[in-house]
Amino acid sequence: MTKAIVKQLTIQDLIRDKDKNKAKNAGETTVKIERLGAAVTFENPDRMLCMDALEMARNPETTDQADKFLVYSVMKNPNLKDPELQKAYECVEPTDIVQEIFELGEISEIAMLALEKGGVKRGTISVVEDLKN
Repeated sequence: MTKAIVKQLTIQDLIRDKDKNKAKNAGETTVKIERLGAAVTFENPDRMLCMDALEMARNPETTDQADKFLVYSVMKNPNLKDPELQKAYECVEPTDIVQEIFELGEISEIAMLALEKGGVKRGTISVVEDLKN
């Protein structure tokens, strides 16, 4: 088995790719909700929103609210913050609309995908055995 040789990241690489690195998580994502037979669109979260959601997930007092919070915060279409929609579903808390519209598994999948689009990913680094200078 041949070991892959990995190139060392340099200052020049970082400067060259500055714009690409800054815009890496910008944009939006559209997914189909099979049960609803329709697509929804969410804005890819920024670092601060991801950090807030992760902090909520780690706190025993708010862990059950983290996914709802994230989905509510990023959902663009449909606009879950619409007052008419909130009123129609008789929401007490604004984030209640999330569980009124989506099933538990859908909420979890949307939240996980949003975190991934925001840059929270596992399995993206590995230990290097051979380094090319």
